[in-house]
Formats: sequence, C-alpha cells, structure tokens
Amino acid sequence: MHQGNQTISEFFLLGLVVASEQQQLIFMLFLCMYLVTMVGNLFIILAIINDVHLHSPMYFFLANLSFTDICFTTTTILKMLADIQSQSPTISFTGCLTQMYFFMLLVDLDNFLLAAMAYDRYIAICCPLHYAALLSPKRCAMLVLTPWIISNLVSVLHLSLLGLLNFCDQREIPHFFCDLEPILRLACSDTHINDLTILSKEQGHEKSTEETTQQKNLFLEMVSLAIRDTCIKVLDLDEHIEDPKPQATVPPWWLLSHAFSDPNPGPRVYIRLISS
Repeated sequence: MHQGNQTISEFFLLGLVVASEQQQLIFMLFLCMYLVTMVGNLFIILAIINDVHLHSPMYFFLANLSFTDICFTTTTILKMLADIQSQSPTISFTGCLTQMYFFMLLVDLDNFLLAAMAYDRYIAICCPLHYAALLSPKRCAMLVLTPWIISNLVSVLHLSLLGLLNFCDQREIPHFFCDLEPILRLACSDTHINDLTILSKEQGHEKSTEETTQQKNLFLEMVSLAIRDTCIKVLDLDEHIEDPKPQATVPPWWLLSHAFSDPNPGPRVYIRLISS
C-alpha cells in the first residue's frame, strides 16, 4: 500500500477505545470469553478424536468447524486484547494484510462447513440407505478440502487487488480489526474493481441463500411426508397383529428426533422406522 510516493507502515484501530479506569474490566471480560471459546472447542475436538463412536461424517465436520472457530477467534480477539492492554491500537501494514487474509479465509470456510453439515443431515434423513455410499471418507475429505482451496483463492484475490491501491493521509480504521471494506474507504485511488469483486461475491452468497431456502422447504416437505408414511405403516402393522395387548404407537417427534440425533444412521434408521 502506498500513500502517494510514501509507503504506509501502520493503521490505527479505533473500534474499541477503552478508558483507563475500565481497561482491566474489559480486558478480563474478553479474555474470559476467549478462553471459554478455546476450551469448549478443544473439548469438542478431543472428544471426537478419542471416542470411536463419534468417528462419523457429522462429527468429522463438527471437529473441523470447531478448529475453524478456534482460528477465527484467535485471529481477531488476541490483537484486540493486546490493544486494550497496551493502549496503543496500531497495527502494521503486514499485520493488517495477514489479519485480513485469515479473517476472510476463516469466514468463508465456516460457511462452507455449515453447508456441508446441512448436506450431511439431509442425506441422513432423506437417503438413509445410501448414507454410507454418498458420504464415504473420501467424499467427506473432499467436502472439507475444497472449501479450503476456494477460500484461499478468494482471500488471495482480494489482497492482491488491495495491494494495487493508493491511500490518503487518513489511517484510522473504525474497527478493532482489519476488515476489507473499512480499508477500501481509506483509499484515494479507484476501487471500482474491488467493489465489483465484493459485489459479485455477495451476489453469489445471496443466490446460494435463495437456493438453500428452496432446498430447505423441499427438505421439510419430504421429512413430513416420510413421517406420515411411516406412521401409516406402523398403524397398519398394529391392525394386523393378533396380539390382544395394546400396541404402542410411535409419535412423529420420536421419529424426527432419532433421525437427527443418529450421526450415522445407514440402514438402521429405515429398519427401525418400519419395525417400530
């Protein structure tokens, strides 16, 4: 980044300016929140690694999501804690670029992992007999590796375009971390290409959101039909049983809760629903 013929060496982060009498209180508050986040996500990862029963696609995605949350929190909160303690909210040019890179990377990766977890539950409920084939270990690895590649490419693209800009005298960023759009507001040169890149990315997110909403509605309809058909089959079985003892019926909420709670249903969910 350049300011005319001079190179910009640092920015000022003014998003969280704390008075001296409140410094320790705010610092301890955010430090406790950070430690709780770290310990909670670490416990999730260790529990999934150590328990063989949790070695399934759903918990594989959950472990990756916890790791992403640890990295995402560390990228932003540690710098904020250092600024609160030192009362010097500055960040170097290299540090700003590094923080922006990891921030954009981890945000996109977090969204991709949530989509992969939604796909996993969709297959578990709507296609239980094909669950093991559709979510094999190789395919699960691809569902995690591909978002890493795409997120890295998007982050590198934004930083490459940002490095071509010139900046004015104003170096104050009204945030407690470096983000792309506040940095673009400080630029003196034309940011048309940068804005188009951000706009195309946002339009892609909106389109994927609309498609996700449509798929969710279709998914809910399929789940309701599956529950209704299962209940009808259970009632038909009860009518043909000659045992005079009353037969317990299976409420719909039981079927839905077991379909969501079972991490690796496979054929067992289908057999359970038919034979209940």
